Formats: sequence, structure tokens, C-alpha cells
Amino acid sequence: MKADVVIVGGGVIGTAIARELSRYRIDITLIEKEDDVAMGTSKGNSGIIHAGYNADFKTLKGRLNIKSNPLFDKLCQDLKVRFKRIGSLVIGFTQEDFDKLKELKENGEKNGINNLEIIRGPKLFELEPNLNPQTKYALYAPSAGIISPYKFTIALADNAVINGVKVLLE
Repeated sequence: MKADVVIVGGGVIGTAIARELSRYRIDITLIEKEDDVAMGTSKGNSGIIHAGYNADFKTLKGRLNIKSNPLFDKLCQDLKVRFKRIGSLVIGFTQEDFDKLKELKENGEKNGINNLEIIRGPKLFELEPNLNPQTKYALYAPSAGIISPYKFTIALADNAVINGVKVLLE
């Protein structure tokens, strides 16, 4: 077997790399030890597309988190994978929690996320009626979303294969 690039692992990262590299004129092989892609860590992923308020912009992981969030709308449209921007709430009960929510909001704003809001009172329960009645505060991040990590990984792999990537399973 000859390949310009060999990708080891058919999880969300491996299949995303395969899809992206498939846009170039190179011979790519993705190797997965299981009998299908998304059978390892990716299948147990929560599927949350984070808004970026908790990301440390000084790290590569933080910068990628912040930059990748806005890309999901078009990417999922292209892959025909359902993606919902449902927003997220980080809830708090005490003054200490409130102070931490303020820190998260400030960190998010430093990262360029300007639509974060600390909410309290009836608006909390309008957004999420099933909250613990003792909830006093929440950081609301409307840009957070949710996706099926399994379907997303399969779609990335399918698109990569359509574009010429060879996938070896087991």
C-alpha cells in the first residue's frame, strides 16, 4: 500500500483531517482498528459544540474551539448533518457561583464572544423550565450547539471517501 498521507484513527478528528486533506491531490489512507468509524471515543462524545467562554485563548485547543464554533453551520449544511444552535446555560446557586459565571463571561468576551449574558429570575426558567428551583443565575451562551457525534463522524468519513480517501477497517 502506498499513500502520501496515512491517518491513524477513524474518530471525529481522523475523519475531519481526511475530509479536509481530500480536497488536495494527494493519496490518503485512513486506518481504523474497529469495524467502523466513530466506534471509539467519538461515539461517547457529548456532541456539544462549545461557545468558547471557557477556552484559554493562549492554547491551541482554546483558539481552535473559538474559531471552529462558527464553522459548524455551513459544515453541517454541506454534510447534511443536523446541527442545532440551542445555546447553553452554566447555572449557579451561590454568590461564589455568580462570581465564577462573571469570570467565564469576561473570559469569553476576551475571546471575542460578545453575545454572552448572565441571566437571573424568571428569564432563567423561560429558557429552561426544568432547572432546579434553587437556581439563581446562569451564563447564557446562545452560540453553543448540539450535534450527533456519531452521525457527524460518519458524514465526514463518507465525504472523504467520495473525494478519494481509502478507509481500511479492522
